[in-house]
Parts: sequence; C-alpha cells; structure tokens
Amino acid sequence: MSEQPAQPKKKMSWKKILVWVGGIIAGFIILGIAINIADPEGMDEIRAEQEAERQAKASEKASEAAAKESAKAEEEAANAEAQSKADAEKAKSEQEAQEAQASQKAEEDKRAAEEAKAAEEAQKAEDEKRAAEEAAKNDPLRLIAEAADVEGLVVTQKGGRITADFPIADNMSMRLIQRGAQNDTIDILRAVSEHAPAKYEEVLVMGGMDMQDSYGQVTEGQKVLQAEYSKETIGKINYDNVLPESIWELRDFGLIHNVLRETE
Repeated sequence: MSEQPAQPKKKMSWKKILVWVGGIIAGFIILGIAINIADPEGMDEIRAEQEAERQAKASEKASEAAAKESAKAEEEAANAEAQSKADAEKAKSEQEAQEAQASQKAEEDKRAAEEAKAAEEAQKAEDEKRAAEEAAKNDPLRLIAEAADVEGLVVTQKGGRITADFPIADNMSMRLIQRGAQNDTIDILRAVSEHAPAKYEEVLVMGGMDMQDSYGQVTEGQKVLQAEYSKETIGKINYDNVLPESIWELRDFGLIHNVLRETE
C-alpha cells in the first residue's frame, strides 16, 4: 500500500470553545445544585464555616486596622509630645537668652550710669576745686599770707579785725630772735596794706614761742607778741624805710613780752 499524505490538523473554532467552557460551568452549577439537594445540612455547614471565616478575616482586618490606628495615634502622640517638649525647650532657651541679654543690658546700663555719675561727680569736684582755687586767688587773707611770706603764718578775719598769727622763729640769740620777729611784723603789715579787704579796722599781729619758767616747765607757743595796729597807722608807715626796732613802738595797742625786749 502506498502511504497517504498527512492531513492538516483542524483548528477548534471560537464557537466550539465557548460551548465547551459553558458546558463546564453548567456542569459545576448542576453539580452544586445536586449536592445542595442531596445534602442541604452540609451546605449550611459549609456556608456557616465560610461566613465564620469571612467574619474572622473581617475581625482580623478590623483588629489590624485598629492596631494600625492605635500605633499611628501613639506615634502622633509621641511626636506631638516630642514636638511640645522641643518647643518648650526652645522657648525656655529663648527666654533664658532674653533674660541673659536683659541682665547684661541692665548691667551695662548700670555700669554706664555709674561711670556717668562718677564722671559727673569728678567734673563737679574739679569745677569746685577750680572755683575754690579761683576764689582763693582773690581771697585777701590768702594774698596777705602769701605776700608776707612768713613761715607758719595764719591770717583770719572776724568783723573788722584781721589777725595775723605766726610762730616766732628760733635763732642763735634772743637778739636775733627779736630782730626776726620785728622783720616778720613789718612784712605782715606791708602785706596787709597791699592786699587787705576794703572793710577792716585793725590788724592784730600775734607771735608765739616756747617759754620755760623758773620751775623748768615749758609752755609751747606762748604768745609773747600781741601788737595791734589801726588801719590809719598801717597806712602811715613807709615800709621801705621803717626801722625794725621801731615797728613795735608804732603799735596802737598791745603787749610785748619782756623776753623780746632783752638784748645781748
């Protein structure tokens, strides 16, 4: 026998495929119906199990969702607490910085005020000193003391009387002590005539020295010269020609201790 050539395989049409699939589905449906008719209680159990399984899955999902929400809420609360703590710390830090800045500014203002006050007081003291110096320059009593140039001389005034008190300088002999006191008296009266204030009536020239009595007791600065000169007398004296030994004799009032009258 001769071999017959192979016939091409025919393809299944779409209609046949659909009929075939539909038949399968219909078979499953018929099978389910048959099972349901044959064993209705079993189907109820299956449905109950399926429902329980569905509810369990739903409960599980709900629990998971609740857990997620709870975790999310806890996370948000923790974040909020952390943010609140961070904000509080930031606010505290800013407040402390502001307080430190305010304290520093207050300290600087206080120091500036103290420095300004000190500068003002220093300036005031300087002004008062300058004013006192200016006043002293024009003070007649000061001018008298400076012009007389007698060591230890103190010039004061009370009412119309000017008092010129000086320590009589020591020397090698009473004669020299006496002559020194006479020359000092001339210098004092000359200074009064040149610088005395307009309103004065007399000048009391006083000189003191240490004196020892017969018992050996020493009196320091005992007044041995008290010569009072009126303004008129002071104006009459020619201070360039007057003799030292006659200056005390020109006094208007006063006492000269005998110790100053002694000569060698």
